[in-house]
Amino acid sequence: MGLFSGRAAGTDEGRARAERARGKAAQAGVDVRGALAVGHMLDAGASVYLLIFPDRLELVSTGQIGLRTGAGRSTIPLDQVGGVSARDGLLRGILMIDVGGTTVEFTTHRAAAEHLRALIAERLGKPAPSADLLRNLEELHRAGVLSDEEYRAKRAGLL
Repeated sequence: MGLFSGRAAGTDEGRARAERARGKAAQAGVDVRGALAVGHMLDAGASVYLLIFPDRLELVSTGQIGLRTGAGRSTIPLDQVGGVSARDGLLRGILMIDVGGTTVEFTTHRAAAEHLRALIAERLGKPAPSADLLRNLEELHRAGVLSDEEYRAKRAGLL
């Protein structure tokens, strides 16, 4: 749900946030050509961008405002990514990327975190766990194992 709107933060909002982050990154001098999506976060005063490419992820820091200290770029090949998930923090969304036993956390807007998670999961060739569960739930409903009421309740619990 949106923090103040009372409505669910959808994929359109996540896409729009990613496009705003792309513009911000380009304005900061980050080369975003070829990126499927871009995420943005602030870390100790430094802008950090997550760029999702078809074959890799890149974390780009522009450094602290006015100082340019801590600027740099890290590349993570997708074949090294073990999994990706997103969870809601108090005010922001947290994207968690598992890389070789280490979890990289990227804190951004909730809708953007879910959009980026879905895109990375798609690149990994693994559907989101909730999508699998929803699909199974739907099959059980169609087969008559779950009543309409049970189906609606379980579906609401997953979403």
